[in-house]
Amino acid sequence: FSRDQLLPIAATEFDKDLFVLCLPNSSNPGSVVWFAGEEIDRFENFNEYFMAMIDYNRDEVLALKD
Repeated sequence: FSRDQLLPIAATEFDKDLFVLCLPNSSNPGSVVWFAGEEIDRFENFNEYFMAMIDYNRDEVLALKD
């Protein structure tokens, strides 16, 4: 990817995580990529990414309750 093919949509304050939306001029338009020094995960679209983040956050809350 090049910078002109990606739109940052989220970043973490303390870690090096960055989430980017692939723009129409990229090889995977509409997909979301999670980077943290390297590619961690790739989501087919924003909805898939959003639902995955809800699941990750739900797991974090449950882990804190235990």
